[in-house]
Amino acid sequence: MKQVKYGLLYKGKICGYTIQSNSEGRDCCDNQYELDETETNEWLVDSKIQAEWVRNYSTKWYNAGYDTPTNPYDKEDLQVVEVIKIVSIIPIVVKLPTFEEMAKIKYYEKEREHYDYILQEKEKHKELHFNLYDYQQVLEVNKDGNRNSKR
Repeated sequence: MKQVKYGLLYKGKICGYTIQSNSEGRDCCDNQYELDETETNEWLVDSKIQAEWVRNYSTKWYNAGYDTPTNPYDKEDLQVVEVIKIVSIIPIVVKLPTFEEMAKIKYYEKEREHYDYILQEKEKHKELHFNLYDYQQVLEVNKDGNRNSKR
């Protein structure tokens, strides 16, 4: 699938953006978006007119959202560019550890009594889940992050 987007080129790189919270401000948007040289967040939009607008007109911080961010650059230093991205969508199957497998990873050898308790509680409640810390442990067990996935 091909996606056509538009962005702004600054010194040979597509402009990115940063987000700053306006949580303390009143009568303003929740977050301020500002163009910058960040490479991780490319600022890309669906319309070349929108990109040209942002090149020419900077939005004040209190109204600066993704669609019309604050633009700290001189418009002469920016160029509207078309960015064509080729997107391949490939369904994959990823196998996560079952509840029982995760309990075994965490507790079987170190805390056998707790392991037995968790399995008993699982039988009673059926809806026990793990949290972020457990996710980190799954990543450690599957260091490549893809070991159990199939294409």
